[in-house]
Amino acid sequence: MAGSVVQCPRCKLLNDIPTLDDLANMSDDGTYQIGDSPVIPEPQRLSELNRLYSREKVDGSGREIDLRQTFEQLEAAGTEVVPFKDEILTPIPTPKYDPETGELVRPLGIVANESDTNRVDPGEIPMARATLGYATTESNTQSGCTRSISALG
Repeated sequence: MAGSVVQCPRCKLLNDIPTLDDLANMSDDGTYQIGDSPVIPEPQRLSELNRLYSREKVDGSGREIDLRQTFEQLEAAGTEVVPFKDEILTPIPTPKYDPETGELVRPLGIVANESDTNRVDPGEIPMARATLGYATTESNTQSGCTRSISALG
C-alpha cells in the first residue's frame, strides 16, 4: 500500500501512505524533514547580472552589448516587404475526436427537405401564462376586504 491514499472510515480524511523512499526523509513524529538547499558558489554571478541588466550599451571592454539589427541595417540588407492579403485566411479545421473512445468524429451533412409536412408553426405552440397577479398600484388602493370580495366576483 506504499505510495497510495487511504480514507479513514471514521473521520473520512484521506491519508497518504509514504513510499519506502520517503521513509528516509521522515522524522519520528511523522513529519517530513526538509534540508537546506545546497549553495552553489558562483563568484562571477554578480558581474554577469550587472552586465546583462545594466543600462549601459557597451561592456567594460568597450564592446557593444546590444547586437540587434537596426531598421536601417535591415533596409540596407535588401529585405523585401511582403504585402498582406486583403482576404482573411480561414484556419484549417482540426479533427475532432470522441473523448471516451478516441474515434474520429466526422461531421454529418444536413439536407433541407422542402417537402417536409411535419413543420410546426411557432404561433401554435402553447405558452405558459402567469397564474399569480403581481402587485400593481390599482390593487394597493383597495382595502383587504374589498379586494378579496372584488376578486371573487
